[in-house]
Amino acid sequence: MSGNPTVEELLQRNAQKARSHRPIPTLSEISQQPPEQQVPMPKIFIDCSAELFKNDHVRETLKERAPAHSSAINEFGLPGFDNLEQSIRDDVALVHKSPLLRKELAERTHGFVYDITTGKVTRVT
Repeated sequence: MSGNPTVEELLQRNAQKARSHRPIPTLSEISQQPPEQQVPMPKIFIDCSAELFKNDHVRETLKERAPAHSSAINEFGLPGFDNLEQSIRDDVALVHKSPLLRKELAERTHGFVYDITTGKVTRVT
């Protein structure tokens, strides 16, 4: 492979690595190990992933708290998403259409999903 690998070369390289990938144990897997192998874990975890909340639920909660601003809340852009691949497609399209980026940079922008369980990288088209 060259010093500047293509997307296809990178995906091929990942496919080779994914065959021997060993995922990091999940919290539930760690807690099921014998006591002498367990790692002390806190009972509360904080995750800031936008994938965990739904925009409709956030909007409804905001409307309950500020009913006088219902129309503004409906127009408010939120970062949550329901479909990871579609979110990536939307982000890549935004980059491709942006007048703020050089055309050659925008054209070289691609989207990918990394599966933490299998170690596989999948190109999103």
